Formats: sequence, C-alpha cells, structure tokens
Amino acid sequence: MRASYIALAVFSLIPALILVFFFLTGNYPSMVMDLAWITFLLLILNFALSTTLLFIEEKFKRAEKSKQKS
Repeated sequence: MRASYIALAVFSLIPALILVFFFLTGNYPSMVMDLAWITFLLLILNFALSTTLLFIEEKFKRAEKSKQKS
C-alpha cells in the first residue's frame, strides 16, 4: 500500500507543476482558461484516486482482521 500513497503524492504534485510552468512561461492571457480546466480536472482525478485508495485500504484492513480472528 505504500506504493499507492507514493503514487498519490506524485499525482497530487501535477497541478502544482503545471501552475509553476505556467507562471514561468509568462503566457498569461491565452492559456488561462486551458490551464484552469486542466488543473481542475487533475484535482478531480486526484480526489477520485484518493477515495479509491481509501476504500481499498479499508477492504484490506477488514480482510486482515477476519484472518486474524480465524
């Protein structure tokens, strides 16, 4: 499960990297809406990935508890 959290952390940095690249290029007016939509969609994907990992982790915890009881 550690690899999942590392992947999530890396994926969470993608919108930040896009914003940093955007400000470094200096092309503000033409790319503002495109960048806003890309960042918004990446944050939605990040939320979906976080939620999926949470449910998977809970499922494994329940399975481990039932194995320990047996």
